[in-house]
Amino acid sequence: MIAALTKLRTQTKNQRHAAQLSTSVPEFFWEALQQLIAFLDAQIASLRQQAFELLISVTGIASAIQRLGEPLVLPDDIQAKQWVAMAGLDPREYQSSSSVNKKPRLSKAGNRYLRIAL
Repeated sequence: MIAALTKLRTQTKNQRHAAQLSTSVPEFFWEALQQLIAFLDAQIASLRQQAFELLISVTGIASAIQRLGEPLVLPDDIQAKQWVAMAGLDPREYQSSSSVNKKPRLSKAGNRYLRIAL
């Protein structure tokens, strides 16, 4: 529906442009096209808002969208090891002086939202 309205708006804008260039088109026709374009813009905006509200009302979708944005804030030239460290997925080893070695665990020192997204 939004795509059809957008196509109609484009067609109407093209008609308006042609009407502006023509000297034989009455002024009221050009104004009617202006009003139609404004109406179509409002309808498209309303439909997009309703679609967005419907999308985020689905359980888990809003948090998934938020999580997917986390990797976008990282630099483009980051290395794989740096991704792992920034997400807190790098192993943390525990060693003591009395040679008690525990199993390595995730450090979880990085961005928890990035870790959840990955």
